[in-house]
Amino acid sequence: KTVCKLRSLTDPAFWGDFGQPEDIKTAAVRKLAELKKETSERASKNAARYDKFSDRIKALIKQFSAGLIDADKVLAETETIAKEVLAEDEAHLGSGLNERAYGIAAILETFKGGVDGVSEGPAPAYGGQGVGLSPLQQAAADIDALYTSDLSAPTYWQDKTELKKELRGQVRRIIQNLSLDGWQKQIPLEVEHYAVLHYGKP
Repeated sequence: KTVCKLRSLTDPAFWGDFGQPEDIKTAAVRKLAELKKETSERASKNAARYDKFSDRIKALIKQFSAGLIDADKVLAETETIAKEVLAEDEAHLGSGLNERAYGIAAILETFKGGVDGVSEGPAPAYGGQGVGLSPLQQAAADIDALYTSDLSAPTYWQDKTELKKELRGQVRRIIQNLSLDGWQKQIPLEVEHYAVLHYGKP
């Protein structure tokens, strides 16, 4: 077992292992541990966006532990994944959606049933800036507004069973014409789980 200090993706020192590490095996072990932590934390907050990265790291760990790949390959793969995770962190920029709405859109995308195209009218004022939104993205923006508003989601909404039920009903109405699988029950529940993490109001 190797004991090493774990660094975040935003720590400049994180990227030092990809240069000329003194001990390539230690560097590989450290990168796997760091990325397992980083991707797991992100996936716990938005599985739709980050589960794929977490799964790739777990697969790498399994292969490395079994001796199927060497440390050089691990470092190359972890550098690619790290860069892709950072790109995903910034993916909402230029999309016409804020970060939380983009996360909701990612959830809706996993249930997509063939709908696409750009909705008519301007994109939302909070981030659209003239960017046309697809019907699915517009629905995500509407759901974001629903949970952001103090009228529909007042303080401590996340602790009120009946209010959460009402919000799920409103989410259902927003997405009902998008031809998404699971729109009646599964999507509202997944959106609610996401909203409790990202829109909770103490």
